[in-house]
Amino acid sequence: MKPYALALAASTALLVTLAHERPAHALGPIDLEIAAKVGYGTNANDVLGVGLGGRAGVSFFGLYGGVSAIDYLGKSVNGVSVHSFLYGAEVGWGFKISLVTIRPLVGFGDAVLSVSLPATALDPNANLSGSVNSFYLEPGGLVQLNFGLLIVGVDAGCLILTNGYDASGGASTTTEAFTIHGQVGVKF
Repeated sequence: MKPYALALAASTALLVTLAHERPAHALGPIDLEIAAKVGYGTNANDVLGVGLGGRAGVSFFGLYGGVSAIDYLGKSVNGVSVHSFLYGAEVGWGFKISLVTIRPLVGFGDAVLSVSLPATALDPNANLSGSVNSFYLEPGGLVQLNFGLLIVGVDAGCLILTNGYDASGGASTTTEAFTIHGQVGVKF
């Protein structure tokens, strides 16, 4: 092989290598995600309904850990209003297929279930309200599309409240619910 042909081949290989686009990661294999969530939770006790919240987390080689908070607006029936505020942590493991991240995960933390009762005819000044704290566990999953810094996703889960509130009788019970949320955020 002639010397100029070897130099030309080496120069071409170097140019192709340097010209190839690769995504730049300022944090290396670490991804930081911040997203707003809006969704719905349904169960027989009406303590969820439409929910607004957010999450933030870190992914390291697919392992995910983060925090989440969501306020479910609940319902108001015959003057009795019930709503829930959940805050806690999430752990999971995700894998990527092109622009899609699929992440099975488990959320856990504290749920504050608030109840407000209207004044009665016997005592018009008695406007009663209170709250119950409950540990929650929420196994589920996330499907997320990645467009550079922008992330758009949908998550769904089975929410288990260990100390729920029964709006019909006020008794504490274990409550299960289905939740689904849309997410929009950024990934660094």
